[in-house]
Amino acid sequence: MAQDHDAAADSTDVSEFSHADPPAPPRGTPAEALKYLCDGNARFTKGGLRERPRPSAVKPQRPWATLLTCADTRVGPEIVFDTGFGDVFVCRTAGNIADRDVTGSIEYSVKEFLAPLVVVVGHSGCGAVDAAVTTFDGGPMPPASIVSVVGTIMPAVSRVRHGAPDRMRRVIEENARLTAAALAAGPILAPAIAGGKLRVTWAYHDLASGVVTIH
Repeated sequence: MAQDHDAAADSTDVSEFSHADPPAPPRGTPAEALKYLCDGNARFTKGGLRERPRPSAVKPQRPWATLLTCADTRVGPEIVFDTGFGDVFVCRTAGNIADRDVTGSIEYSVKEFLAPLVVVVGHSGCGAVDAAVTTFDGGPMPPASIVSVVGTIMPAVSRVRHGAPDRMRRVIEENARLTAAALAAGPILAPAIAGGKLRVTWAYHDLASGVVTIH
């Protein structure tokens, strides 16, 4: 009987902690969220460092923003925006592309966690974009599932003239812009944008300076 009692107690504990997102208002407005990211990036580029208290599992998730960034090891969005635990909902893929699972995750962050801002962040020296440009220019097709990543970036490559100045940066920016536009048109994000509860945009992260320019 004691074992049954313990099992019941454990079940109760699990049930209590399963409600990870109790009712709560959004963290802020889209404009306030944008200011939060810009202020954090300014602190980062100046060598600032915020205190990061450990998060509580019983507090609702109310991120300032949802970020889709590249999986590149040099990007580190939580560091680049000098955020704390619970401040940003981050998805990362090579080339900051949004497949169905990533799109669903972003939609979830807006629907359930009320994120007021979604930013797709491209970065300088992106290897996935470089691979897409190389393939587009007649190079060998990449192996295995890497070809799927490259193929997703191809529309951005096709929109930038071959001999355009600073072609790589332009493709990186176009890739982020197209991804943001596709996300914004979705059935969950579009109504939130129309209602003034959400902004969806894109950004360019210069690795050398650490500066993130949000458009």
